[in-house]
Amino acid sequence: NTDDRPTPAKWGTVEKLCKQLGIKEGYRDARLIAFCAKVCKVTNPRFLKREGMQKLIAALNKWINNTAKQSTNTTPTIAKEATK
Repeated sequence: NTDDRPTPAKWGTVEKLCKQLGIKEGYRDARLIAFCAKVCKVTNPRFLKREGMQKLIAALNKWINNTAKQSTNTTPTIAKEATK
């Protein structure tokens, strides 16, 4: 049923989010395939339905946000040593 398939716009969103994470091959990239299997419980993103695509987009956004938080919350090792 094509009504349950993700729209081209949703695939475009996934491509954009992947690029932000450095996943250059998009939905063909092994890292995204593994991530999709973990989050959406499908062996490949091409098997996603709309609900799974929503989960994937939400998880990618969370990954981006967590990566951004980690990069802003890290203190250089030298600064830590200097404060001891």
